[in-house]
Amino acid sequence: MRTGGELTRAAPRAFLRSPYATALLLLLAALAVFLLYFYFFNNGEPTWWSDTYEYAVVARNVGEGRGLIDTAHYVLDTWLLQNFPLPMPYAHHDIGLPLLMGGVIALLPDNNAAVAWTGGIFFMLLVPLTFWFGRNMYNNAVGVLAALLALINVQLVSYSTTGLSEVPYAFFMTLFWFALYRAKTRRDIFLAGALFGWLWVLRSNTLSALPWILLFLALAPASGSTAFAWSRALWKNLWETRRKIFARLSVFLVGLLLILSPTLLRNYQTLGNPFYTVSSMYALVFYTDVFEGKNTALFSNIGVDVNPAQYLITHPDQLWSKMNYQLPQTFAGLWNGGILQPTVVDAIEIVLFLLSAFIPRRNEPPRTRMFRWLIYLCLASALLLGSVTHVRWRHLYGFLPIVLLWIAELVLRLSNLKLARLQFFLDPKFLVPFAALVLALPSAPAIARTFHNGQLLDRQYRQMGRWLRQNTPDDALILIERGDASFGMQNAMAWYGRREIAEFADFTAEYFDRVRGTRPMYVLFVMTKPQAHENALAHAGLPQYKKIAERPGDMGLDAVLYAPP
Repeated sequence: MRTGGELTRAAPRAFLRSPYATALLLLLAALAVFLLYFYFFNNGEPTWWSDTYEYAVVARNVGEGRGLIDTAHYVLDTWLLQNFPLPMPYAHHDIGLPLLMGGVIALLPDNNAAVAWTGGIFFMLLVPLTFWFGRNMYNNAVGVLAALLALINVQLVSYSTTGLSEVPYAFFMTLFWFALYRAKTRRDIFLAGALFGWLWVLRSNTLSALPWILLFLALAPASGSTAFAWSRALWKNLWETRRKIFARLSVFLVGLLLILSPTLLRNYQTLGNPFYTVSSMYALVFYTDVFEGKNTALFSNIGVDVNPAQYLITHPDQLWSKMNYQLPQTFAGLWNGGILQPTVVDAIEIVLFLLSAFIPRRNEPPRTRMFRWLIYLCLASALLLGSVTHVRWRHLYGFLPIVLLWIAELVLRLSNLKLARLQFFLDPKFLVPFAALVLALPSAPAIARTFHNGQLLDRQYRQMGRWLRQNTPDDALILIERGDASFGMQNAMAWYGRREIAEFADFTAEYFDRVRGTRPMYVLFVMTKPQAHENALAHAGLPQYKKIAERPGDMGLDAVLYAPP
């Protein structure tokens, strides 16, 4: 019989051997990896993209209690939302990420750091979540190895500081797959439906997975079943259990709509269609003769008089050429690692994932096998739908954790490794230095080279924002003529200048001039020739504007500010 002292000593040892201790250790390792990358390689700054500034501006409004409003406007957004008062509702992209980032901004005093920590928080949570998923689907060893692979994954780490939705989306997608795979009761199915609704709010292209998920709910056998769904008695069983199937689907859809309905209603109120954002309105005709791509040609002009779906039906050659362009570009980005310098990591992961599909586990439980095919179908439909609308390599990074899970299972199965051989990797004296070293050696130099210019540009934006604040009042409306400067500069100026900013065009000049009586309006020229300023002002109906300040900048970012007399 154990004494009280023995029991006291045994409790910590039991905890250290438990999966909870493993999950906690992995969480701490993920924190160490993120801190290393963020503060050492990224100098404590986010990895800025033009979209990052956009999300950050809206998120700051959310975090400061002003709601989902935008203070940085493209021409197309202004044209579509002109019936709304200033500041306009945010409708350019999906609203999920600004909501998440707004919560982080509300908690952290440094707004720039909050942008990066939004991805960092979900990267840290994703690592132990991958462990729990692998442990539940296969065993402890698979969970540990999959989590270690996620911990040092080049893409997950590098995108954790971008302020984009890749890492939060990967976390919530993995959480949804876990909930769906484990769903037994109606409450479980309802929770899975609610998570899928949130995934849709976070990224509307999640819609492509819905038909396959409903099919899985209808056909997948229970977790402990040994009879595969595609038996001779399948259709008879479906008929006999049709009420249960209908109940499962209904509960899932109720959970989905409960979370999604406010977003659908908001989209309808702003753009007249529950499924549209500004970016998706013309997605069907991106990379066609209507729009050469998804860039200035679209967002810096008012909308065109074209029905996208009808256009593709009447121009099937345009659809084919569009798909033929987007799919190879996407595969090349996946293979090379997209924004990073090419590394072998992505290619190895793709090869191992394909190998796991062709060499499945023997005696795999029917539910697990059907779940695996569900993921394959969702990946294929995401690629297919994306090629018809708009797809980039990083849109598929939400699937990375489940891919790493199957890679881990394959490696352990083929190498016949046992959990005992992995215990060394769980020692904190090894795990944290190992993760840092594996991350630093192959990944960090490539990442640092890629993002160096972006950090230099951000420094110029920060200085220009400070200059704007010094030369304009807090309630100023500023039209920005970008010249050859980067697309989306108005987002960066709204972020650092804390002013309401829009692209300078004939329509925006006329629109914002309507409110000039209540708010002062300025025009900012960046990287444009001085002789073009007066012509542009006269053409926009603002010939009386006079130069009040100018600022020479590095990287050619010279700026001149005009104001009415």
